[in-house]
Amino acid sequence: MEATGFGEKLAGADLVLTGEGRIDGQTAFGKTALGVARRARAAGVPCVAVGGGVEPDGIAALAAVGTVAVPVVERLQTVEEAMAAGAAPVERCGERLARLVELGMALTPPRRQPRRPGMDRGRIVIHDTFDDPLPEFEEHT
Repeated sequence: MEATGFGEKLAGADLVLTGEGRIDGQTAFGKTALGVARRARAAGVPCVAVGGGVEPDGIAALAAVGTVAVPVVERLQTVEEAMAAGAAPVERCGERLARLVELGMALTPPRRQPRRPGMDRGRIVIHDTFDDPLPEFEEHT
């Protein structure tokens, strides 16, 4: 992950999407999706893992670090059928994820930048003593 600049990219991310061919019991033993999910959690960034196939043990391993596992497959099928389907199921999965992100954004109020003490919309407010009354500021929502 270091070779890809993952840390720098993660620092500016609002959401991490990762994936692997199969999210299964082996995921708990250090597959890339788990490593990405752990780093995302440590950075406070939500994470979604997409898998060509998703099994309960893999779902549990990722859920333990706050990541949601999403399957690409849309119906029961053999590995051969999944491979023959090409990229279309992956594209449709991407569309579904985009709609879910859009829905989440619509349901979540916009995040405000954290306010720093003594700051009001870029102005620094300095008082001579702590006994001075605070100035009245117009409330903006």
